Amino acid sequence: MAGFIRKIVLLAVFGYFSYECYLIWDHCQPVVAGPGAKGAKSDIAEDARLDLRLLLSTLDKPPAIDRWPKLGESDPNHVLVGQFTSVSPHDDHHEQPDLVTPNLVLGEKFYQNRSLYLHVSALRQGAEGPRVVRTRTEKLSRQVLQASRKHKRRYLLGRLPPNANMTKERLDDFAEEKLGTASISSLPKVVELGFVTENRELDVARLREKGLKHLVKGKSLALPLF
Repeated sequence: MAGFIRKIVLLAVFGYFSYECYLIWDHCQPVVAGPGAKGAKSDIAEDARLDLRLLLSTLDKPPAIDRWPKLGESDPNHVLVGQFTSVSPHDDHHEQPDLVTPNLVLGEKFYQNRSLYLHVSALRQGAEGPRVVRTRTEKLSRQVLQASRKHKRRYLLGRLPPNANMTKERLDDFAEEKLGTASISSLPKVVELGFVTENRELDVARLREKGLKHLVKGKSLALPLF
């Protein structure tokens, strides 16, 4: 009898988890508009070409697009990491070359162990200048304790006299000693970004049921950057 009850319980648990997995799968499916349903389509044309600009900042709100610094320009709170030009949001077959910035020059405020943000703007070029089509801000930094600093270190010979020759290595040692085992604001080595796209017409009512009504702009969809 106990073995039978155990099988029933296991079957019930399996059925519950299967149902929960189905709900997650169903929630992630695009709600394509059927016949007679009110639909909305992406407001970015399939043949559109947009520019993507990336701004690293100490502030959580981006400046106006005409106040973004240019590549190589110094700014206390912002630095232009780079940009991708003439990107087709609906083209899934051609990836853009990686943007590598090995010698990024940052201002003093970036080294004050504070939160850093990545602002991304998608721009459409026109006769009157660039127009912002999409924008997104993401907190990029995380407080991390590096493996090499998990154990506090100190200089066994004591501090050097004031007139001693302080090499860069010694200065680094003293900086590490002062910082101790505290976590510091760190940036990831790689960041991926792009467009969320859907060429089909989606059901407006079902989008609202899923809590995505903020994407609906009349008969258009403002799908976000990722």
